[in-house]
Amino acid sequence: MPTNTQTSPTAGIESSDKSSSSPRTTSNEDSWKSNRRTVENRTSSSSKSPYEHRTEKENANDLTLQTLEPIASTHSDRSSSASVSLTQSTSSQNISFKESALTWRSSLRRIVSVLNLAEREKTPSQKLQERKLREADMLLNRPAICRLPLKSMTSFCLSLSGCGFLGSYHFGAVSCMLKNGQHIISRLERVSGASAGSLVASLLLLKPDKIGLALEVLYALGDELNRLNFGALTPGYYLNERLIRIVDDFLPHDISPAQGRLYVSLTLRKERVNKLVCNFSSREHLIHCLMASCYIPMYSMGYGAQPPIIDGEEYIDGGYTNNLPDFEDIRTVTISPFSGNAEISPLDAERYFDWKMTVCNQTMNVNLQNIVRGAQALFPPSRAVLESYFEAGFKDAFNFLIKHDIVQRSSGTEV
Repeated sequence: MPTNTQTSPTAGIESSDKSSSSPRTTSNEDSWKSNRRTVENRTSSSSKSPYEHRTEKENANDLTLQTLEPIASTHSDRSSSASVSLTQSTSSQNISFKESALTWRSSLRRIVSVLNLAEREKTPSQKLQERKLREADMLLNRPAICRLPLKSMTSFCLSLSGCGFLGSYHFGAVSCMLKNGQHIISRLERVSGASAGSLVASLLLLKPDKIGLALEVLYALGDELNRLNFGALTPGYYLNERLIRIVDDFLPHDISPAQGRLYVSLTLRKERVNKLVCNFSSREHLIHCLMASCYIPMYSMGYGAQPPIIDGEEYIDGGYTNNLPDFEDIRTVTISPFSGNAEISPLDAERYFDWKMTVCNQTMNVNLQNIVRGAQALFPPSRAVLESYFEAGFKDAFNFLIKHDIVQRSSGTEV
C-alpha cells in the first residue's frame, strides 16, 4: 500500500541551493543582483536630473525640444501677428466704392494742382515759344485750307470735340467768341460736334442766348452724379433719359437754322463707320441724333440696353469713330479740352517727352493731364473744377482771337 509523502515547502529551495554550484544558477543570480542594483540606483537618483538615467539619444531629443520650444513660441506669435495683419489687410480691402472714388478724386486734385503750379511758374517767353511750336506741329496734320489765315476767310466752321462733362470748356470757348468775336461769328457757316460737343453746337446755332443757363444745368447734373454711389453707373439711373429731358427743354420748335449747318457725328454700331448728319426731318429726329451721338454703351443706359435706332439703324457715340469732325472744303476751327492738335485747346507742359497719338480722328498728347481729363469726362469732378474748365476755355479762345487779330468787343465787355 503506498505511503503518503508530504513535501516540505523548503524542499525546492534546498534543492535549488544544492544545485547552486552549476554555471546556469550562477548566471541567474548575477542577473538578479544586477537588476536589483539598477532599481536601487534609479530610486536613489530620483532627486537628481531626469536626464541622468536616460540614454544619450533620449536626452538629446529632449534637449532639442527644449531648444526649439522658444523658437516655436516665437513662430506662433509671428503666425498670430501675420494672421491679424492678413485679417486687417482683408478688411481694409473691403472699402466701399464711394470711399475709393473719393480718395481717387482727391489724388487727382493734388496731381492737377501740382501741374498747374508748374505751369504758372513759366515765364511769358517760355509759354509763347511752346505755343508757337505746338501750332506749327498742329498744322502739319490738318487740311491745307486750315493753314490759311482765318481773318481772310469769308466763312468758316467750328468743330467741338466729344468730352463728356468737360463740355464746360466748350461753353467757355463759345461764350468768349460770342462776346469778343462778333464779326467772326457772323461768318460762321457750319458747326460740327461729337457727343457733348454736338449738344453745345446745337445750342450755339439754335439758342445762343441760353448758353449760360445750359452751363448751370451742366453743373447741377455733375452735382447730381457726385451724390450717387456709382455716378452714372448707379443701378436704376439712366443718364440719357436725363439728357433727353434737358435737350427737349432747350431746343426751340423751329430747327430750321440747324438744317445743313449743324453736323452731328454718329457711329453705326455694327459697321463701326462714322456718319455726319446735317439734315433733320423733324425736331424729334434732331433730338434722337443728339442722343445717339452721346450714347456710350453700358454707361448711358445701363447694361444690356438697346442703342438708339434712327431710320432702322443702331447708332452709338460719334466719338468712337470721329471725335473731332474736320472738313477739307472749309476752314475749320477745332476746339477740345484735351491738349493736342485742336486749335483752341489747353497747352500742357511737356517736360520729358512729347508723345502724341491719334484716336478717333483726333490727335492728342500722351500725358498725365489728358488721362485725368479722360476720367473727369465720365465721372464729373466738383463744380469748382468744372468752372475752372469754363475759364480755361474762355481764356484759350481769347488767345486764339488775339493771335488771328480778330478780337472785336464792345467797351466794357468782360474779358
